[in-house]
Amino acid sequence: LMITASHSQYRYNGVKFTMPPSRERDDFMDVIKEISRRGIFKNNEQKGEVVPFPENRKYVDEFASRLDLSKAKNMKIVLDAGWGMMSLFLKKLKEVLPCEVILMNDELMFDAGHEPLNPIKEESLAPLKNRVLEERADFGVAFDSDGDRSGFVTNNARLFRGDYVGAFFAREFLKKNLGAKIIHDIRASSVARETIQAGGGEAIELRVGHRYIKE
Repeated sequence: LMITASHSQYRYNGVKFTMPPSRERDDFMDVIKEISRRGIFKNNEQKGEVVPFPENRKYVDEFASRLDLSKAKNMKIVLDAGWGMMSLFLKKLKEVLPCEVILMNDELMFDAGHEPLNPIKEESLAPLKNRVLEERADFGVAFDSDGDRSGFVTNNARLFRGDYVGAFFAREFLKKNLGAKIIHDIRASSVARETIQAGGGEAIELRVGHRYIKE
């Protein structure tokens, strides 16, 4: 169970359930719905356990170990944390990248004065575009509040669309995993499907939503 409001604004919150697609999950959700409907909670003495999990650096190190970072040593990139959760990771990522990294909006600021960054909206990428041009960077990446969506900007401050990004990663992935099945959702243009097929992979189109992709 994750205490989160996803990328919603700071004043919202909620509980997100992530479980395997099985009958066990359906039974669990039925119990939760019944407890919520009746407003009755069983009183017992059993206590839970809080385990601190400050794994940011381990995550970054694991991420970096899978890449040939030597290819990036002459690059300059701009990363916009959008005042959100990626600020916790990008500072550590900067320590392991061999290139010049410029961070923007890299403090955690959930308040009314800092509007959440939405990388799907091109207008949200305007500050990043300006900084990329100002710094003469090779490219820029902006992240939303909870860090699970990103927007890419080229060196001449043009938006590099999400389906193009997906197609680019698919092409690289298929070089070592020929014949792999790769899922894209219905929002992607034909570029995604054609690139996957051209790389020797099998393209699977799916409805929008991470839940369906996981299942």
